Amino acid sequence: MYDERSRATEWWDNKNYYGLDMTVLHERAITEKFSQPILDTLKPECLLSFAPRRKVFNFETCTVEDLKYLKMEFDHMMTRTALLHGYVLYFSAFFDGIDKQAALHTGPNHEATHWYQTLLFFAEPVGVNRG
Repeated sequence: MYDERSRATEWWDNKNYYGLDMTVLHERAITEKFSQPILDTLKPECLLSFAPRRKVFNFETCTVEDLKYLKMEFDHMMTRTALLHGYVLYFSAFFDGIDKQAALHTGPNHEATHWYQTLLFFAEPVGVNRG
């Protein structure tokens, strides 16, 4: 997916499009393309860290203000040396019933749903080391 995003900006690296130099817009095209999140499913084998950071909301008690601005600090323990191309965002929702709890999981390690995942790519990958 990262390569597809990158290839989509190559046209703007054109120095002679009917006499026009389009390269002045190439960096802007990269910024635009990589700032757009993708809704899709990610294969679990693409994950580089398996201890996701969680933000928990109890919708019975939280306020709209609690949801307006989210601040999270996090770190990662990488499971292998690789290029990190971005982040994947997903959620789990738990529904309490009278005698049991139901769960909706949207992450890469669960069966795909119509909620997908949100993929946020970096314009330039970051090299990471295991551990």
